[in-house]
Amino acid sequence: MSTHTWKPKSHEEILDKVERFMTSFTTDFRARVGLTAESPQGKYIVDEFLPKITTYKSCHNAWKDPNKRNHDDIINLRDAEKALLPVYFQVEKLISGNPLVTNTELADFGFPPREAKGRKPAPVEKTPPRYWSILSLIRHVLIMFAPAEDETKTGKPDGQHGVECRWLLLEHPREVLLDELVHSDFTTRSPLDLSFDDGERGWTLYFSLRWENTRGEKGEFGPVLSTKVP
Repeated sequence: MSTHTWKPKSHEEILDKVERFMTSFTTDFRARVGLTAESPQGKYIVDEFLPKITTYKSCHNAWKDPNKRNHDDIINLRDAEKALLPVYFQVEKLISGNPLVTNTELADFGFPPREAKGRKPAPVEKTPPRYWSILSLIRHVLIMFAPAEDETKTGKPDGQHGVECRWLLLEHPREVLLDELVHSDFTTRSPLDLSFDDGERGWTLYFSLRWENTRGEKGEFGPVLSTKVP
């Protein structure tokens, strides 16, 4: 069973985690691994976890616009986060401890894969990945990534779980530092697809990537790059 402890660094990182969970927690998955609403563990997820996700997403939606948020929005999001995270960690342990759940499915949920017995996990890759943007779809920025030392390969190197992408979207371009990238997304596959609203077309996206291994250890961020949302 996983003993991984995830420490969120932003509200957006929490939102990304729960949205990944909802995408992966399908009816077919529940039936295959025995987590239907009729089972005790499935009932716990449906009754205790899913409503807290709904509440968190609603509070986050009210909070996310700095020009409209008020004191109540800040308090409500904080309270929703406090209620959500302990249950999130419990559900992570529950699903990671289910022998019918594969490592691929754990990765889809954003949970660390199980370590093979007798095999040590690979250390995190300290050298940042190479990464670049592709603007072939309207309102989408596709961020490709690859090992820095191998120009013939795309995707992650052996032993790495995926990449974390920190990003920021601004209407008016300016110089941006790494610490200002307040949004976070994670993916195990290249490219990472960031989608935006029609009103954000032409805005400037700033982004930086780093590797993460199967233990959740993180490497160094690369340079902050920028591109326009098509």
